[in-house]
Amino acid sequence: MSTLARLRDGIGARLRALSPQARRAARENERLRAQGLARLAGFARGGTAPLFRKPLIDGQWDNANYWIRIAMVMRALGIDGATATGLLGRFSRARVDAAFAAFGIAGRADHGVHFERRAEFLAAARRLLATARSPGDLLALELPGGLPPALVYDGILKRQRRAAADLADPELPMMLAEALASIDVSEAILAREAPDLVLLSHALDFTYGALAWAALKRGIPVIALYGDYGVARFIRMTAPDALFSVPNRPMRSDDGALDGAQAAALEAAGAAYVDARLGGRTDDVGAIYAFKRRTGQVSRSELCAHYGWDAAKPVIAVYAPNWFDYPHSSDRMPFRDFLEWAERTLAVARATSGVNWLFKAHPCDEWYGTIHGKRLADLIAASPVAHVGLADTRWNGADLLRAVDGLTTFHGTGGIEAASLGKPVLVPYAGWYGDLGFAVVADGRDDYLQRLATRWWDGHDPEAARRRAHRFAGWYFCVPDWHGGYALHDDANQDAIWWDLDPFLDAHGGELDRDIGLLRGWMASPARYFHVYKMAQAAGYAPPRARQSLDGDPRRRQLAGAGGA
Repeated sequence: MSTLARLRDGIGARLRALSPQARRAARENERLRAQGLARLAGFARGGTAPLFRKPLIDGQWDNANYWIRIAMVMRALGIDGATATGLLGRFSRARVDAAFAAFGIAGRADHGVHFERRAEFLAAARRLLATARSPGDLLALELPGGLPPALVYDGILKRQRRAAADLADPELPMMLAEALASIDVSEAILAREAPDLVLLSHALDFTYGALAWAALKRGIPVIALYGDYGVARFIRMTAPDALFSVPNRPMRSDDGALDGAQAAALEAAGAAYVDARLGGRTDDVGAIYAFKRRTGQVSRSELCAHYGWDAAKPVIAVYAPNWFDYPHSSDRMPFRDFLEWAERTLAVARATSGVNWLFKAHPCDEWYGTIHGKRLADLIAASPVAHVGLADTRWNGADLLRAVDGLTTFHGTGGIEAASLGKPVLVPYAGWYGDLGFAVVADGRDDYLQRLATRWWDGHDPEAARRRAHRFAGWYFCVPDWHGGYALHDDANQDAIWWDLDPFLDAHGGELDRDIGLLRGWMASPARYFHVYKMAQAAGYAPPRARQSLDGDPRRRQLAGAGGA
């Protein structure tokens, strides 16, 4: 976004916030926030013996659901606010400080100062960039403290909103200087505070990753308090390589430890969830854009007619990720970034005319909005060939999956959805679901590109893949059946989450207590992923039951005018 556009949007937001309606909404929201924080602070004091005595608690991301997750962990681990330190970041500092005070968290550390200190590290950043000739050179940088450069690369992509790092960006030296400042401040905070536990809202990007890395190098455990699909999906990290272990997912050993009844119940729950997802009846952002908002119907014959393809040839879909959505979050990443994967995949597709290739951009590109530089459509238009097409964004995602004969993707949920329909799926590396046996997993970059040019789907067993995909969907998306209606709103609702927090806590105290007990058990176990541990302890499973959407609530519109949601 240009400076002029940012200025225009900022002025517009301030003008909207001055309206009487917006001011009333803002006052009401602050009242409900303070009320909610007081309620959560009371819940956090559980009286159990503390498992950690000097935790460092991240406050760089201010989200109502995050404070709910903080309360859960403080109660489960017996954390005493009097011995804890709250970490301030760049944004919402007064609001976060008040939240820490509500929880009785006495200490303060300031990571936000790293942004103000960027200029101190600008000369060092320019020296590091002096020998960089291509985006891949950034992945070979030797950074202070041994911080993996992939964390910095992904952070740069997010800031530039590009498919690959732009070395010509005049802001790039300052972005790298910010990363260097973050490393320096993180090391100083960890050395000074010497915590015995670090709780982070995220572990990606250098803003959070530098803190996680500094802690893990010192042998201090880190818990990333992620949440998704309405439940807590915490990740415990005890070694530096665990930084690249997102998202929360079962391993083959977890799946192999299930008894027959659990496996059957997970498969049934996963099948029900996938059916609801493809039918547009789930409420995560990706599913809303792929299956609910896109309503255009398409069949295989219509698809071939649209592009003038020979219907006797197989139709293979290529589902791209969002370019800047942390490509290095899973270990064993075999490409520089998602752009390189797309370019190399497209080169094979252009040279393989015995297949009709349908490329599809990620539906969340619409949600993210601004994308700079090359888009998938630009890559295809640069050298068009008759047997390669770009999917129409109006087509319904479920129709499209049923219309194609197979799919390749990097590590997107499209692979799970396609396999659940019996379609063959090829992925370039194990990523976060390749170990569960429903996809063909290439052994890295070269093997992937070689397979792509062959009939890699020969011998595919659709029923076996369908069942394995359903079981994985059960593990990943579903919940123990005792959850009932116990589910959080999507984090994207932000401050609107405070509006019905009281009735939520009143209705689900028993389920929250059960989760607290499971959190204690998880901390006493060797398991890395809380949700996987929790599912392994259950006997019955169910698709998550979505909370009533806040989209239609008039208060949401008022709050948006006040700049709060």
